[in-house]
Amino acid sequence: MNRRTWLKTAGGVAVVAVAGGLAYYALQPSQPPVTPPTTTTQTTGATSPVGLTQERLIQYGFSAFEKATKPLAEQKDWTSPPSQYANKKEVVIGASMPMTGIFSWAAAWQKLKDRWVEDINKKGGLLGLPVRSIVYDDASDAARAIANYTKLITVDKVDLLWSGVPTATMIPVMNAIDNYGYNVLLSGSSDYESFLVANGGRGWNGGFEIQIEAEFFGYGVWPYIASLPQNIRPKKVGILYGNYSPFTVHGYQGAKYFAQQGGLQVVYEKDYPTDVTDYTPLVNGAKQAGVEVLMSADTALDPAKLILEAMRTLDYQPSVFWTIEVLYPGFEDPAKPGFLHPLTYYTTGTALQWDTWPDPPFRDTKYWTDVYKQLFGISYPNFDTAWAPFECQIMEQAVQASGSLDQQVLRRYMMEHSFDTLFGRIDFHDNKILRGLTGGSSQIDGQGALQVIHPTELKTANGTFPRPPWSEYYK
Repeated sequence: MNRRTWLKTAGGVAVVAVAGGLAYYALQPSQPPVTPPTTTTQTTGATSPVGLTQERLIQYGFSAFEKATKPLAEQKDWTSPPSQYANKKEVVIGASMPMTGIFSWAAAWQKLKDRWVEDINKKGGLLGLPVRSIVYDDASDAARAIANYTKLITVDKVDLLWSGVPTATMIPVMNAIDNYGYNVLLSGSSDYESFLVANGGRGWNGGFEIQIEAEFFGYGVWPYIASLPQNIRPKKVGILYGNYSPFTVHGYQGAKYFAQQGGLQVVYEKDYPTDVTDYTPLVNGAKQAGVEVLMSADTALDPAKLILEAMRTLDYQPSVFWTIEVLYPGFEDPAKPGFLHPLTYYTTGTALQWDTWPDPPFRDTKYWTDVYKQLFGISYPNFDTAWAPFECQIMEQAVQASGSLDQQVLRRYMMEHSFDTLFGRIDFHDNKILRGLTGGSSQIDGQGALQVIHPTELKTANGTFPRPPWSEYYK
């Protein structure tokens, strides 16, 4: 199979694999019909409410990297249920996930949560009770996700809720269900602006923001660039971004903000809708503008593949190309199992956890990295699917330590304590936004292995700068 054929087929293989696993998940006949994603014509980014400037959003975001200081949650195991649950038979957790549709990559998240359920039941369950999950497919449709969560709360009467995915779905979901009083650890929502303006500026009552926000996914690349010798440091930045999601729009805004704060010049910025199939004109615009650092803000796989292919076709090689999407299943090299495809070589991305990082204080990081590798046959730790066990770790510690399934009790406990997780020790600000993350920058090396290249004390390899010519590694 040649490179071009692989590019056309790899994404389809991933979708088939996801679809084949759907027998486990129930799709209720009462769900509303799927509606196709809509395309916007936005070209300048989302407009922040009065008083909530981009600088203010960035300040909120920086709080994610502050040190957690609240008392650590007690590590507690239950051999029998607390007295108030003596007659309870099980703990039921519910979620709506996009097992099919444009966001079906998130099926990987659910597989990891399923593994957590298996693990917790082997340890005696939650509060000494077995755990069972109910997961409905929302087919990547927000209206269906709202119906699913409403059913989980009002009909299934689940004890706990998992977050769905992605941001564009979870914002309307939280707006619709927040008044029911359930807590949701929002591992699948990355949008401070929507979070902060909800409920009259107080945030959602039960929403805990545990994702790193869209503005910050590219944060690690800027200190890496600043660490380069000044005589070779790039100066011109270009940003391509999808215009159909708060995540992608705010990713663009964050990239622009940090580039300018670092003294770089943003010379090219273009958005695109969901139905683009040829990115050559957009990429050629970056080439003609002399872009040295090309940033791609998206939440789907095809744009990353097609942007890289357009770069190769045009023989255009910026010094740095950044995207998170090549870290998802679908970019493996079929000729070299366990490694990434040559098309992705020297692509820069995000690092938030790593199997060689200290454990403790990073709880079970190596375990979950190994689980991910086993489940998906991949040799590198995918930072994004780590949010699924991260959510489960916080939920487990809060329930076990508080001895309760009561939503108000759990809410108070989570606001008053910190938690050991695979991202390190984290806690929550008064606005329910997490703090305690460690941020870094990664790069795929010339063998298809993912490496941490910044910060210095955590790096696994030196970064390659600038990206070498295509002809040196992609035939």
